Amino acid sequence: MDIPDIEYAFHDAVIGKIDFVEPDRVRMLVDLYPIFYPDRPEVSVEFLGIRNSQKVRQYVESLHADDEDDGDNYLGCRINTMGYDTLRRSTRNSLFVYFETDWWGGVRISCTNLVVAQTQRGV
Repeated sequence: MDIPDIEYAFHDAVIGKIDFVEPDRVRMLVDLYPIFYPDRPEVSVEFLGIRNSQKVRQYVESLHADDEDDGDNYLGCRINTMGYDTLRRSTRNSLFVYFETDWWGGVRISCTNLVVAQTQRGV
């Protein structure tokens, strides 16, 4: 079986929410860049079976620490890139995803599965 396809271009997309929903699982809601996607879909990205969860947790916490407390519950962090890591080869149950945002730099996420799906906005 091949590795899951990352079917969207995440460059210039904006993270609305990102949180650990389980100790080894992160869920992120992303508004895709309207130049690439005029319908402005919201996409859910889930990293499951995270092996380096302490490092990823520190990264997620740094995103939240710099979030303005404006009461809108929207992170508003721009994604520079997200894709399979070019330094480590991903296999069926061992995925290496490189994820980078503006200002906060990047993180390599080691996980067992990646699920990317369009959502209904606000769900």
